[in-house]
Amino acid sequence: MLHVPLVLALLLSPVNLDQLCHQRDCAWSHLYWHTDLESAKRAARATRRPILSLRLLGRLDQELSCANSRYFRTILYSDRTISEYLREHYVLHWQSVRPVPVMTVEMGDGRRIVRTITGNSIHYILDEEGRPLDAIPGLYSPQAFLGAIRQGVSLYDSRPDAGMLRRYHAALVPSDDAPVPADPARLAITKAMVEVRPLENALLAGANGDKVVFDENTLDLIRAKHGAKNLDALLAKLRRSVAADTEMNETKLRPRIRRWFANGEVTTIDALNERVYREIFLMPPDDQWMGLVSNDTFTAIEGEGLLLDSGR
Repeated sequence: MLHVPLVLALLLSPVNLDQLCHQRDCAWSHLYWHTDLESAKRAARATRRPILSLRLLGRLDQELSCANSRYFRTILYSDRTISEYLREHYVLHWQSVRPVPVMTVEMGDGRRIVRTITGNSIHYILDEEGRPLDAIPGLYSPQAFLGAIRQGVSLYDSRPDAGMLRRYHAALVPSDDAPVPADPARLAITKAMVEVRPLENALLAGANGDKVVFDENTLDLIRAKHGAKNLDALLAKLRRSVAADTEMNETKLRPRIRRWFANGEVTTIDALNERVYREIFLMPPDDQWMGLVSNDTFTAIEGEGLLLDSGR
């Protein structure tokens, strides 16, 4: 069932539809997002549904949000099975953690490359009072993401108290809980491939992209964004990188968050998100340069090329 405003909005232009849905590319997802958590909680209480709360850099209703959130819009929310499940079982909410850094490369002849750099996103599953129940960090394949949000509904429906929630996550923490890689660029493999530098082939060696299947609606959106007709090579590479991202997030990042739940260290959603960005994504909220500047690096540029607006 479509959200009522979306039914009306289908008669509008895509731009107006994005504004009403609070999500870029809404014509492909037909999802409605709350941008105020209190509003989402009221809707969740009224419908007795959990909240899927996305935290991201930038805004979900703008093209240049952080890379992972763009992949969410393109290969997850556009998937018709996922979007239908989200419409029927969740109240959706997003909140910007901070603006996303944007890089412009001037080619010197009027051509420019405009991309975002760094950034990561995470979905939280909350109950109707905003209590964190689970977390899905970074980009997952459509199949893995659908499994995670279905699991989230089952967890919500069990109405776990604090003790049950700790035991639930403790049972899912692997005994060989591996440390997070020290390089933030390796935390979101798909993002890094697009925005920082091509990753070494060895990083993706053995990653199984064969099980990453994109919905036809998703493929239409990818074609619309990319413009090319033959996308075979692009899609093969994308499948491999999404598979590698899924493996990284599920085996390296998510277990650390689960351990916090299991140890009873999770309190509010804001405190959890601050810790995720600081310790998991390695992007401390109080670092104005978001980990992009190192004090032990010399660029041979005056002032290391760091500029501040005169009003700041």
